[in-house]
Amino acid sequence: MSAARRLSANNRAVIAGFVGLLLLMAFAEFEGLRTLRQIQKTNDEMREGFLRRTRLLDRIRADLYLSGTYVRDYLLEPEPGKAESHLKSLIQSRSDMDAALQMYRGLLNTEDSKPFAFLTQELAGYWKVLEPVLEWTTPQRQRAGYIFLRDEVFPRRIAMLGIADQIGAIAESQLKVGKLRVEETYRGFRRLLAITIALTALTGVLVEMANLSTLIRKRETGALGSKADEIKKMVENSISVVRNMALLLRPPMLDDLGLIPALQWQAREVSKRTGVWVKVADENVSEDLPEELKTCVYRIVQEALHNCVQHSGARTVRVTIRQEPDRLFLSVQDDGKGFHAHQERGMGLLGIDERVTHLGGTFSVESEPGHGAVLRIILPQIVQPGPRVVV
Repeated sequence: MSAARRLSANNRAVIAGFVGLLLLMAFAEFEGLRTLRQIQKTNDEMREGFLRRTRLLDRIRADLYLSGTYVRDYLLEPEPGKAESHLKSLIQSRSDMDAALQMYRGLLNTEDSKPFAFLTQELAGYWKVLEPVLEWTTPQRQRAGYIFLRDEVFPRRIAMLGIADQIGAIAESQLKVGKLRVEETYRGFRRLLAITIALTALTGVLVEMANLSTLIRKRETGALGSKADEIKKMVENSISVVRNMALLLRPPMLDDLGLIPALQWQAREVSKRTGVWVKVADENVSEDLPEELKTCVYRIVQEALHNCVQHSGARTVRVTIRQEPDRLFLSVQDDGKGFHAHQERGMGLLGIDERVTHLGGTFSVESEPGHGAVLRIILPQIVQPGPRVVV
C-alpha cells in the first residue's frame, strides 16, 4: 500500500473516531441535561414533602402540649364558665390534631407507616384516658381533679415526650430517604459529567496524537519531543479538569444535615473505608454561615482526608473547626510520616490553597519528616472572593 493510501486510511479512521466521539458527547450532554432536571425535580419533591410533613408534625406536637395545659386548667378551675371555656379549647385542639393526623396519613411512605401507626395508637390511648374527665361535674372536678392530674395526666407527660421523640424520628426517616434518593441521582450526574468532560479532553488528545503520527510519517524527528511533551501536558490537564469538575457540585448532605454533621459523616465514612481514625471537633459553629463558605470547608476537609489516607500513612486525623464573630478557623492534623512543607506541594494542597485564596482566607502547612502535618485555614465569614475562580 502506498504512503498516500495509508495516510488516507489513517485520516478516515481518525475522522470516524471523531464522529463517534461527537455522537457520544451529544448523547452525554442530552443525558446530562435530563439528569440535572431529574436532580432538581427529586430535590424539590423531597423538600416539599419534608416541609409538609414537618408542618403537620409540628401541629400535632403543639396540640399535644396544649391539650395537657387545657386539661390542667379545666380540672383546677373552680368557676364553671371558665372551666367550660377550657373544655372547648381542649376539644378544639383534639379536632385540629385529628385533622393533622388525617392529612399526614395521606403522605405516608412505607418507611414511616409503622412509626405513624405507633404514634396514632399512643394518641388514641391518651385521649381515651381523658374522655371520662369531659363528663365531670364541678364537684367531681373539685374532689378528684388533682388526683387525676397526679396519677394520670402528669405521668402521661412522659409518654407525650416519647410521642414527640417519635414524631422527630418520623421526620428524620423522611429526610434520610430523600437524601439517599438525591445522593444517588447526584452521583449518577457527577459520573456523567466526568465522562462528558473526559470525552471532550480525549478529542483534543486524539487530534494531537494524529499530528504526532503525521510527524512520525514525515520523519520530522526534531519536533517529536516537543509534541510528545505537549500531549503529556494536555493529558495531565485533562485529568485535573475531570477531577475538579467532579468536585464542583455542592454536596447535597450540606443542605440535608448541615456542615458539622456532614463533616462527621465524612469522617465516619473515611474511618470505615480505610481504618484511619478521624475525629471532628467543633466550637460554636453556626449553621447560618454563607453557603459558599460551608461548601469550601467541606471540600477542604475532603481533600485533606484524601491526602492523609493516600500519602501520609497516618493512623489518626483530627479535624477542628472554630467560629469567631468575623472568622472561621479550620485545622486538620495527622500523625503521619510528614514531609518538607516548604519544598513539597502536591495538587491536593495547591487545590486547597486556591479555594482558600478565592474566599479571601489564609492557608498554611506545618510539617517535618517523621512528625505528621497540620493544615491551618482562616476564612472570613463575610466572603470576599479573590481574583481566581476555583472549579
